[in-house]
Amino acid sequence: MQTVAQVVTAVFNKGKERARSLLSLSFSSSEATSSEDESEVDRLVGIKIDQIVEIVVGQLVEAQVEALAGLVAVAAVQ
Repeated sequence: MQTVAQVVTAVFNKGKERARSLLSLSFSSSEATSSEDESEVDRLVGIKIDQIVEIVVGQLVEAQVEALAGLVAVAAVQ
């Protein structure tokens, strides 16, 4: 399960980099960015990524538990 979490985190970290670059372009086109703005963007994006990873991993675990329960039920019938 740890490997799945690592893959999901890596995918969302890549998305974070892309989101950050888009936000930086948006800021720079309208006004100068400060390091405070950049750190706030990092913080907000990081929080969202953590929440998404938690949800995805939770759903994967839930799906595995359901699959295992199904296998146990099939084995019990046989």
